Amino acid sequence: MPVSHHSAVVARDLDTVFSIPRMRAAWKNTVRPGLRRQPLTDLHDFLDVHRNLDSYLLTIRTEVLAGQYRPLPPEIILIEKRDGIPRRMCLPGPADAILLQTVVDVLEPAIKTQQPHPNAYYSRSHAPQSARDVDSTFAYPWWILWPEFQKRIWQFAGAYNYVVVTDVANYFDCIPLLSLRNRIASCGAFKETVLDFLFFLLDAFTWRPFYMPNSGVGLPQLNFDAPRLLAHAYLFPVDEELQRRTRGDFVRWMDDINCGVADIGSARHLLRGLETVLNSLGLRLNAGKTTILEARQALTHFWVTENRALTILTNLVKGTNPRSPLWYKVRSLTRKRYSKFRRKPKSGHWDKIYKRYFTLFGLLRNETLQRDVPALLDNQSGLREPICRYYTLLGPNRIRLKHLSDFLKSGHCLDDASLFDVVRTLVAWRGQAQGPRRDAVVALVPVVCRLGSEARPGTGFTVAGVSSAVWLLAKYGRPDELSAFLNSSEALWMRSSWAARQVAAATPLLRESERQQVENRIIRSGLVEALRVLANLDQVRRISSLDPQLKAYLLHPPTTEHPYPLEKAILARVVLRSRLNKTERGTLRGAMQKLIGDPSYLSIIRRRP
Repeated sequence: MPVSHHSAVVARDLDTVFSIPRMRAAWKNTVRPGLRRQPLTDLHDFLDVHRNLDSYLLTIRTEVLAGQYRPLPPEIILIEKRDGIPRRMCLPGPADAILLQTVVDVLEPAIKTQQPHPNAYYSRSHAPQSARDVDSTFAYPWWILWPEFQKRIWQFAGAYNYVVVTDVANYFDCIPLLSLRNRIASCGAFKETVLDFLFFLLDAFTWRPFYMPNSGVGLPQLNFDAPRLLAHAYLFPVDEELQRRTRGDFVRWMDDINCGVADIGSARHLLRGLETVLNSLGLRLNAGKTTILEARQALTHFWVTENRALTILTNLVKGTNPRSPLWYKVRSLTRKRYSKFRRKPKSGHWDKIYKRYFTLFGLLRNETLQRDVPALLDNQSGLREPICRYYTLLGPNRIRLKHLSDFLKSGHCLDDASLFDVVRTLVAWRGQAQGPRRDAVVALVPVVCRLGSEARPGTGFTVAGVSSAVWLLAKYGRPDELSAFLNSSEALWMRSSWAARQVAAATPLLRESERQQVENRIIRSGLVEALRVLANLDQVRRISSLDPQLKAYLLHPPTTEHPYPLEKAILARVVLRSRLNKTERGTLRGAMQKLIGDPSYLSIIRRRP
């Protein structure tokens, strides 16, 4: 086939997939929420994309159809699983995430029709309706649906003598990509060009140390449904085996498998059959997490009784006036129940029970769990996010600040996700424009910028550390402190697309001369993502009237659980110094001052240039 004709065919196939409406839907429904849920969040909230979405989509669509699109180098972050052992997650550029999600959205209907049994699930961003949509593998708000899972276990335990619990060892890291491609191709009449582009993107997201060639094994982990659907489809042969041996009495959530069996012999035959199927896929069972439980043991392993009690208490709290006698009775019952739980052996899914207690005591605004936090922060990586959420709800005090500070200094904070969970809490707390707490947080900056994944050579700083330090100084630092830090960390953020985005987003907080100096350095760096943030800020500075989108964004009312965010306070500062007419500026300033109760943010929007 002549090259020109081949190019025309490729462009035609991709033209069908990457329509503007389809890409827009991927951004609004999946990608933007996914970016906001990433372990590291963006200080500009990706407004450079959102406010210019159609032109942005047209640009990347044109590049794709011309065969000129090249993904950005992804930022790879670490998330601790246990005892310092991490898994890697990719933070893709927004364009790359949109394209990947768009391709997978096109493939999804055909893939789902090939699913052997309805008891296997993967989705988390698509609005979950029941326990069937829960996934405990990743950072899903599982606490919403986890109690429903207990009903499944109760059913297994009631109908069978034994429950088998297992999962696939290092699942994402061990998926052979060629075999995965063959599996996806078998699910529908997909154009070869579309699959080429999909695996071209996946190859670009793969972690490769020091220019090593791609091994062809390992599906990149992102905070979106796209790679999860592919991983889900790869296990369809496992579903067929489960269906054959259990007559459908199983539940698979990605690579976590639970099923009911009649006796030990059946359980062992089941596990041997699963291992054989997985071996044919280049995978194996996780022997350390595989267990055959008697029905009674299963109820204990999954803490079914405790979960039922917690569900009742949580529902009571949510439906009770905090000033009523019932509220105080529920609080007393919760404290007594927690005291008993605390003395029980830590077996099975005890960590999920602990997560539910942190959620419940957070709703009660009760400090009971505070005494246990230091040891849990140091030793239980899976509990750090719920602890930080709990401390966010309780608000700042000297003891809680000390707990978080001590953890950052302890040597136990080894991963990017744990670091930013703590930073996110410090930023969410009601701040101080000046005072001892402000000084204590700013004093953490030299500690923070060296935490997280491996430091970049020649700097001693990490990308997550520098990004976290920018967030802390954006809220608590003075312009001179922020400027001094940006100067000292320049060698890192000038070479990191993600860190440079955070720096660009913080430039409105600098004095005018210092802002121009930092902007010039960003321009010299040539980092496209940071340049796009600067361009969007400049665009906002030029507005003469507040458009509905920007007004709704800035004036969206905060809640107790979701206080007014730092990224909006910075943008409000830019808008209030734009070309708005005097009347509109005054109206907006008055509305913002009523909306924002945080002294740090009021200082940001009032501070002179």
